[in-house]
Amino acid sequence: DEELRAKDIQLLRLQRELQDALTDGIAKRAELREDLQQRDAELFALRATSNQVEADLYASQSVQSQMGKVVEAREAEADDARREAVATREALWDERARRKELERLFGMAETALEDERRRNILLLERLAALEATR
Repeated sequence: DEELRAKDIQLLRLQRELQDALTDGIAKRAELREDLQQRDAELFALRATSNQVEADLYASQSVQSQMGKVVEAREAEADDARREAVATREALWDERARRKELERLFGMAETALEDERRRNILLLERLAALEATR
């Protein structure tokens, strides 16, 4: 009897630990989603900045004969902005891939936790049946 109670307590602790791990995983996934949304917003802002710089570049080309040095400076800024935007886009794509991998892993963990929960329920039901036959 005491052994069964000890196993019950152990199963309940394990179930609590698994539920806590699942809750932590879900919170982490939400945090990662929020981070990705923030990064997407930053990318959008960088794209807008890059588009504005390109628009400024085209506008300045009409006065290029008078402002050659200014145009060269703007072109350098545009190139820097484009390089930064490309680097940021690549970083965001890498981040998205990492997030998808994490989501896949969290999904696997959730499935494993759910399987473990079902096994625990079956064990508890068996235990209850054993106690009922005593």
